[in-house]
Amino acid sequence: MIDIAQNSSSIVTIKPDGVAQVPYRQIVDQWLEYYFPLIRDSVPQMPGGRAMAFQESFARLIRKNKVSTLAELLKKGTSLADLRAEISNTIHRGPVVYAKGLEGEKLFNEYKLDGGKHWHGLEVSAELWNELKLHGLQIRESLMAVWTTVSSDFRKNPET
Repeated sequence: MIDIAQNSSSIVTIKPDGVAQVPYRQIVDQWLEYYFPLIRDSVPQMPGGRAMAFQESFARLIRKNKVSTLAELLKKGTSLADLRAEISNTIHRGPVVYAKGLEGEKLFNEYKLDGGKHWHGLEVSAELWNELKLHGLQIRESLMAVWTTVSSDFRKNPET
């Protein structure tokens, strides 16, 4: 969400009730970008040696297509529809359910468009969205430092 706030905020709708709507497609595409090198290089992302829900499918696509970058995979025209659906479900079952604010409030809600059957994206408060736009670079750098340390710990001791 930080990178979308920093680089693609025009795709976000700010509603009059103070809610920012971020389409799932952009969030999922960011996850593809973030996780490609980690999955390609088998960098553990979960404690106890567990795999993320979409990890094996993603790794299989990388191996099958013999690519070293996401750009190469996209250039081949390989369908990512199933993988995108898996990542979307992972986001639905993970951050949407478990991410909480300082006072325990839910940070994300999902929304549908035009009474659709499928979730279209995530909603966050416009206040939080503006904070991501203003301070996203600092937040991103802090998250990356923590993520790097945790990933390194998982690699050193996969049973943690």
